Amino acid sequence: MDERGLKMERITKYIKQKRYGLMAFGIPFLIAVLICIGNRVFPFGPNSMLHIDMYHQYCPFFTEFAEKLKHGGSLLYTWNLGLGSDYISLYAYYLASPLNFLLILCPRAFVIEFMELTILFKIGLSGMMMYLYLRDHGRLNLLASAKRNSLKRAALVFSTTYALSGFVAAYSWDIMWMDTVALAPLVILGLEKLVKDQKPALYTISLAVAIWSNYYIAIMLCIFLVCYFVWLFMTKAKGWKAKILATGRFGLYSLLAGGMSAILILPEIIVLGYSGSSMGDGFPSKMEWYFNVLAEFGRMNVATDIYTSTEHWPNLYCGAFTILLVILYAFNRKISWKNKLAAFAMVAFFMIGYANNYLDFFWHGFHFPESLPGRQSYLFAFLLLTMAFDAWRKRSYYNWQIFVAVAVALALLGLSYWNGKEEITPFWSYALTAMFFLLYLLLYLVRRSKGMKWFLMLVVFSEIAANMTATGIGVTSRVSYKQNDADYAYLLSVVRDREGDDFYRVEAPNRLTKNDCSYHSYPAATVFSSLMNIDVSHFYQSVYMEGGKNYYCYNGATPLTSAMLSVDYIITQNELAENPYWTLAEQSGNLYLYRATYSLSAGYVIDSGIPQMWDSAYPTTSDRINNLTELTELLGASDRYLRLCAHEEDREEGCTTIHIEEPGYYYASYFTNSSDRLTMSSSRGYQRTFSKASHRYLLELGACEAGDEIKISNAKGDILQFNLFSLNEETVQTAYETLAKEQLKVTGHSDTTLDGTVKTEGGQMIFSIPYVPGWKAYVDGKECELQPFEDAFLSLSLGSGTHDIHLEYHTPGLLTGAVISALCIAIFLLLLVGRRFFYAKENQHCDSVL
Repeated sequence: MDERGLKMERITKYIKQKRYGLMAFGIPFLIAVLICIGNRVFPFGPNSMLHIDMYHQYCPFFTEFAEKLKHGGSLLYTWNLGLGSDYISLYAYYLASPLNFLLILCPRAFVIEFMELTILFKIGLSGMMMYLYLRDHGRLNLLASAKRNSLKRAALVFSTTYALSGFVAAYSWDIMWMDTVALAPLVILGLEKLVKDQKPALYTISLAVAIWSNYYIAIMLCIFLVCYFVWLFMTKAKGWKAKILATGRFGLYSLLAGGMSAILILPEIIVLGYSGSSMGDGFPSKMEWYFNVLAEFGRMNVATDIYTSTEHWPNLYCGAFTILLVILYAFNRKISWKNKLAAFAMVAFFMIGYANNYLDFFWHGFHFPESLPGRQSYLFAFLLLTMAFDAWRKRSYYNWQIFVAVAVALALLGLSYWNGKEEITPFWSYALTAMFFLLYLLLYLVRRSKGMKWFLMLVVFSEIAANMTATGIGVTSRVSYKQNDADYAYLLSVVRDREGDDFYRVEAPNRLTKNDCSYHSYPAATVFSSLMNIDVSHFYQSVYMEGGKNYYCYNGATPLTSAMLSVDYIITQNELAENPYWTLAEQSGNLYLYRATYSLSAGYVIDSGIPQMWDSAYPTTSDRINNLTELTELLGASDRYLRLCAHEEDREEGCTTIHIEEPGYYYASYFTNSSDRLTMSSSRGYQRTFSKASHRYLLELGACEAGDEIKISNAKGDILQFNLFSLNEETVQTAYETLAKEQLKVTGHSDTTLDGTVKTEGGQMIFSIPYVPGWKAYVDGKECELQPFEDAFLSLSLGSGTHDIHLEYHTPGLLTGAVISALCIAIFLLLLVGRRFFYAKENQHCDSVL
């Protein structure tokens, strides 16, 4: 045989040896691919897998990360997210999967496809890792050939179910979670090896990678590991000496695994401390039950609609056959009572944890999720599937036990339906699950018939695939997401050519997402992120702009607030009526680029008394309007900034028509509104959509003439009533001139620095940069203390004269975290070397630390 033939023979032999592991990856991967084809995901149609936060956050963040990798941008800070954001913490929260570095090879136009392929790969990887766990957990390689292969085929069923569980169906789009979902079986296998074989490497390395990839979802894995260790402690560690040593090893290597990620975790903790994610998460003062625990069983039904809203219902599907086998687990005499007791105790801990607010708070890392409930459900699926696999591989049941298991399963279905909600888990889902119970009963009774085992596998795979098809991989239009990419690229190139090295910001009132700035790579004043600075959001709300717990947005900006945020350009989808505030600069396709008449540099000097005199509290609508007027008065204006106008309205269900009586530039606010989307159309042809209008911000109606009619419609049929405000041009100009008198002349800036000069008579320099730890300021070469302006922005005191200003940013906690991570890695390596030396000295076999 020639060399080529020998090589092919070795490859064929390798594939044969590894075929079950490869199939464990390939089967769920192929099922997910076929579902994508059926859902017409590009290149098989016009759709994409962009869904929920993947649409609004992850795609923009991945695009920004790809650009940084390719063009050498800083990984410490970015201007292309809100008014500026720490990037290490953003990376840790959203982007830390090691696979994401492959973005450097991905063309910008196909970042969406990179994300989709990554999700499909992680689904396949979840199946492979679960198979490896079941193979080693069941010690299948030690069995006789025929039984070994039979159980390996069975393991394919359980591993595929894990990869396509209800959690994955509901949350596979949450790409940053999927690494830990895939790694969890490997981590738990490592824990078993740590306790039973005293081998620490697999556990430590896999847990470190899981925590690195996404610390948040790994919190739930760590809680599970503690519970599972207690199980192993009671059942596998023999004697008190072994138990004490096992506990020490578990604590030590768990700490080392966590410490290896300190370089990301410490900055993350600091940034989360000033974000909206840190709000309102004290331990609940009163116990609450979200729903009857029995109702939860319905969430395990076949084809149950996924749930991602706020009523806490978990997504628990992991196969109808799994429910039967878990019940049979209790009958199995080959499984010790200790294992049964521990297993069902953990099942109860999970089930109660979904329904009880105390345990819900605990499971989610001492934090209540805003939505996407039951985030620990991937571990629940792992637990049930492991129990089911043990029940199957040790099977030896009487027919009456099978009948009892089916009867118990049907009874649970009935109790769940009786205590549940039809809109959460519909009747047909219960009926379909009951049909599968009866089908599996029938197939088991005729199991000895020729080919029946293969038919049983086919039915199981069909159930799993059908459930994923019905409930998983939601899609949206890829065409609409990308249709303006070329026009944005051209208009932003025009801005860059005009501005050169100057500091500027661009906004887009008709944005696709609140993170368009990251998607299209431009500095802006809008962000949607769990790491957003909550004090900036509060400032936005105080001046009647859009702000919330995890977002702040340019919506509601007026010429003065826009100037204070250093916004120089806006990109609109409709041509604006001629007005004194915006001048058309360029057009591309259906997009228009406008230059602001009033814009300020990144820094400007105000009188030192203004921060003490301006009270920007905003409990009511009138307070927010008064805040703006009060600020302009402090800046020298003598008339109101926004004047309340008497007007007539025609109100109907779903539409209100505002009649304009005098020419001017107008804004409106509503009294009550339940609709997130309001559509404005002017009798002169101008149209605009206000997204997330229920967040309450000023609605910019624009320049109007006497006799114009403004129609504002909503899809919910609300009858809306509005206050109408006209903008006082003289007040705008007076206030702006006061701010523009002493501006910072920017001489250079990078991702982490800003340099400039200013000539001033003395006062407080305000920067349109969020006030966060990590910034340092130098005035004429000497470090100067930075102070918060309205708790939101950087500021510093300046004396009279001409000053050189230098700002620079260093991620807080990064250096300390790096030192801790390096020490933990060094200690771990030393322990491995010492362990190998010890076993060699004792003449003990130690061929692997894994």
